[in-house]
Amino acid sequence: MWQLAEESAFTFVGKKFLVVEDTPSNRLLIQTYLSKSGAKLLFSDNGVEALEIIEANPDIDLVIMDIRLPKLNGLMTTREIRKRNSHLPIIAQTAFAMQSDQELCVKAGCNFFIAKPYRRSELLQAINSLIKS
Repeated sequence: MWQLAEESAFTFVGKKFLVVEDTPSNRLLIQTYLSKSGAKLLFSDNGVEALEIIEANPDIDLVIMDIRLPKLNGLMTTREIRKRNSHLPIIAQTAFAMQSDQELCVKAGCNFFIAKPYRRSELLQAINSLIKS
C-alpha cells in the first residue's frame, strides 16, 4: 500500500513525453505505467520517426528511448537529438544492461539508464528526477 501511495505522488500534468519503442508489448507497458501520471504520450517505433516527431513537437519534455531500434538505433537517434537539443532529457531503456551498455548510452547523450524489465516505480522516479531538475 505504501508503494501505491508513493507512486501516485508522481504527476506530470502538462508534460509531453515521446516513447521510442519498437515492441508493441513494451509500448503498452509504458503506456500503462504512465496512464495515471497526467502526461501526454507520443509514440514512435523507430529512430527516424522519433526525430521527425521531435522536429514537429518542440514542446516535448522528455524522451524514453529504447536502444535496439529499427532504421536508426537508439544511440544514433540520441546523438542526432543532441545535435539539435542539448537539454531534452532522455532515458535509455534496454534489456542489454551491462556496465558497458550503460556507458555507451551516457556517452551518446542519455541522461538516465534503466534496464528492462523495470518496475513502474523505477520509471516514475527516473522521469521525476529529470523533469524536476
